[in-house]
Amino acid sequence: MNHLLFDCCKQMLHLRLDHCDTGDCSVWKINAPHSNLRVLEVYLSKLKKAEVLCLPKLERVRWQAWLFYEAPLCFGSVPSLKELSLICDASLIHQDFSLSQVLDGATNIHTLTLNFRGEKIWMQPEGKQLCTAFNKLRKLTIHGIFIKFDLLWTLNLIEAAPSVKTFDVEMFEHPCQEGDEARIRCFGAQRVEPSWKLSRFTSCHKWQLKEFQFGGFRPLLEQHFLFVSTVMGRAPDLKTVLLTDGQYPCNGCDTRIPIPPPVGGFFPTYRDAQEAIAKQLRERARSSAQIIFRSGSTYPSRATRSYIY
Repeated sequence: MNHLLFDCCKQMLHLRLDHCDTGDCSVWKINAPHSNLRVLEVYLSKLKKAEVLCLPKLERVRWQAWLFYEAPLCFGSVPSLKELSLICDASLIHQDFSLSQVLDGATNIHTLTLNFRGEKIWMQPEGKQLCTAFNKLRKLTIHGIFIKFDLLWTLNLIEAAPSVKTFDVEMFEHPCQEGDEARIRCFGAQRVEPSWKLSRFTSCHKWQLKEFQFGGFRPLLEQHFLFVSTVMGRAPDLKTVLLTDGQYPCNGCDTRIPIPPPVGGFFPTYRDAQEAIAKQLRERARSSAQIIFRSGSTYPSRATRSYIY
């Protein structure tokens, strides 16, 4: 596999593998110092793990869904790697792994995307262990957090990356999955709450956060109010808070009749409700950041509406 991909394809710039493996569920060791590969994408691979020992021009990695129960990746010499996306709806038997160990050797990342697709949080609790890997991080995206999960654990990641300018969080709510027998067999009847606690570790540097995006905001969930106001209160340079309905209904959700109301109530669409929420958030956080409510963007048939406060 290495011979075909790297010895025979030295000018290859973009590699995408779908449902691919070497036939023996082995560790894939990539050592290609002369490769020109810039982008590596792997989807639903049966490889046990990929050890990227040397890919000097690699800039972007996207790894979606891993079937084994350990960290899917580790890095050696990847000096050009700037963007990493890890996406997986891990089952209950997937082991949590250390993100800092995955990123050891990849210290130039400026954009990191983590997506849990509504299931368990597959990272071990960490704080200052991530400081080295997060040294140059500018954008942190955390999507697919189940709608009922606590959110304050994500602040451990921001504390380890005070230079982040954009923080993007999105909740996950799909009514069609509730009571779905296939999901329950694979993931369990109850989703596993994050075991993370808000660490006592506090960075010696103030947050440089400029933009905070929160998708799936629900006004009746106290943890949402607490999370948004806490981020606003800890980011003195924050300019913009973008609150959206943030849900992307699938075909299964669209066919459920009657459609169940969302957990925590509907996203506020009327201006008087939005004004009251914006006022309450500012009072809690003592922040002057601009607050934008955006609704309708997840439904192609509806016009997007944005109000600024």
